[in-house]
Amino acid sequence: MGTGCLWVIVVWHVLYLILFLIAEKQSESLVDVVASTVRQGSPLSFLVALSLFGWAIKQTINVIQMKTAADVCVLYDIEKKQKP
Repeated sequence: MGTGCLWVIVVWHVLYLILFLIAEKQSESLVDVVASTVRQGSPLSFLVALSLFGWAIKQTINVIQMKTAADVCVLYDIEKKQKP
């Protein structure tokens, strides 16, 4: 596991922790919580923005891994059907 991958995983968890901490004091809508935090312009808003970037990368990686796994399953099924 490379350093970049580890960074994405840490940032992904940090985002959820930050959202949990700031959501206790605000609305239950995730969009409202993020928008009000960014509007405040605090150092926390920079951390939220950085974390959102890492979260987006992690979700993209998840989709790629899911597609790759599905392709491997399909190839396995095709090979299994071709064997007598």
